[in-house]
Amino acid sequence: MNRFVKHITTIIFCTIFFTNLSAQFNPVIAYTPATQVIYIGVENPIAITLGEYNLSDINIKVSEGSIRSASEDGKYLWKICSSKSDSVFLSIYCRDTLLNKLRFYLKELREPIPMVGNGPNCFISEQFWGQVGVRIQNASELYDDLGVKNHLITYKIEFSDSNKVIYKRIINKSAYFTKNSIREFKKLNPHYYIRIYNIKAQVGCEPIPRILSKEIYFRLSN
Repeated sequence: MNRFVKHITTIIFCTIFFTNLSAQFNPVIAYTPATQVIYIGVENPIAITLGEYNLSDINIKVSEGSIRSASEDGKYLWKICSSKSDSVFLSIYCRDTLLNKLRFYLKELREPIPMVGNGPNCFISEQFWGQVGVRIQNASELYDDLGVKNHLITYKIEFSDSNKVIYKRIINKSAYFTKNSIREFKKLNPHYYIRIYNIKAQVGCEPIPRILSKEIYFRLSN
């Protein structure tokens, strides 16, 4: 009889204990601006509210990519550089016990915006030779907040006369105009046209550089 009472008491105690723990636990909160979205190519900030669990007992696992602790307790950075999935999962364990498994949708970073000088269609005069080239900026302030780093690798330059007849194409292997590109600019007559295209850029930690869809057109001013 005593064993039976002890057994029932143990069951009731364990039920109450785990019920209280479940009630104390709050779901994962993603500090990315779009809740439940993970962006590919960048470290996504994740904050975890644990109720009264001890942080030292918590173990975080992700279905793709890698996750690491940030500078503050309960804050993590989740990075996925490439994926063919539509969604990924984050699992929270207290030692070996699974507490919660949350689904996050994956989203690609938007294409960065290329431009020359102060704008996408500016005029280039002799004072700019050797000082400018093509630069790229994030498509939204959101990506600046997430710390997205873009790197321009190379692009092609096409030269046309005042009748828009193409007479030369060269490759520029630097964000700034190279000496070879500047040499061609110096040969241009006023109102000749320049097209910059096939702009290759590294976006975030994506393993394969992107060829940007946007092209740039401008002409040499007097």
